[in-house]
Amino acid sequence: MMVEPAGIAIFVFGRKRDDSAAIVESPGMREEYELCKKAGLAPIPIGATGYMAATLWKEVNSSMKTIFPKADAEFKKHFAVIGDVKSRPEQILKSTLRLIELLKDH
Repeated sequence: MMVEPAGIAIFVFGRKRDDSAAIVESPGMREEYELCKKAGLAPIPIGATGYMAATLWKEVNSSMKTIFPKADAEFKKHFAVIGDVKSRPEQILKSTLRLIELLKDH
């Protein structure tokens, strides 16, 4: 798998059009997420972008102790920012970069 050396996987949006042209969550992103989990990558779903990324953010957030056992208050604060639809793009970017830095240190 090509992503294994990365260590971190970032998930953004995750939507597609179904057969009736309605916008729905992308099952392909779910598959990628499961593959990344299996490979031991740290998932960073940007839930504020909506769709499958929001679903994945909720799952990761509810399993924080399992997925990120070393998550401290700072990590959780930045993770909350990337899941909040009210966050401004610059806040999301800043928090995403900080999460990456924190994960590199663990």
